[in-house]
Amino acid sequence: MKNKSTYIWTILGIAALIAIIGRLFPHPYNFTPIGAAAIFAGCYLKNRNLALLTPIIMMLITDTLLQISFWMGWSAWPGYHNLMPFIYLGFGLMVLGGIFIKGKVNLASVTGATLGGSLIFFILSNLGVWLMSYPIHSLATLIKCYSDAIPFFQHTLMGNVIYATLFFGAYEWVKRSQQVDIAN
Repeated sequence: MKNKSTYIWTILGIAALIAIIGRLFPHPYNFTPIGAAAIFAGCYLKNRNLALLTPIIMMLITDTLLQISFWMGWSAWPGYHNLMPFIYLGFGLMVLGGIFIKGKVNLASVTGATLGGSLIFFILSNLGVWLMSYPIHSLATLIKCYSDAIPFFQHTLMGNVIYATLFFGAYEWVKRSQQVDIAN
C-alpha cells in the first residue's frame, strides 16, 4: 500500500504532463488543466509554498516552451507577455481555493472552489487585459473588455470543471481502490 504523497504527486505529475502537452498543441483558449491542478495542489499538498509554486512552475515551463516556439517561428503567439503577472496571480488565488477546501473535500466544495476559482481568474486576467491593452480606461471600456471575454470564460470554466473532475475523481478512485488511509 502506497502512502498519500505518492498518489498526490502522481496526479500532479500527470497534470503537469497534460498541462505541457495541452498548452503546446492546439486547444480552445484558456481550456487547460492548470486551474484544476492549482486547486488540487492547494487542497492536498501540505506545504502551502509548494502548492503555490505548482501552477507557477507549470506555467513557467509551458510559457518558456511557447516563447521558444515563437522565437523559432513555429508559433504566432509568444509565451512571455505583459499579462503574465495577472494570470499567475489568478492561478495562485485558485490554490487558495484548494487550501480553503482542505479536509472538506466533497462534490459541493470542489465544485465551489472550481467555479469560484474560474470566476476570480476571469475577473483578474481580464482586468489585466483592460489595464494593459486598452488605451482608454473608462467604465465603458471595462464593460466591453469583460463582455468580449465571455467566450474565454466558457473555455476556462469547462476546462477547470473537466480537469477538476478528472484530478479529484482519479485521486478518490485510487484512494478507494487501494484502500489508502488518507486523513487531511
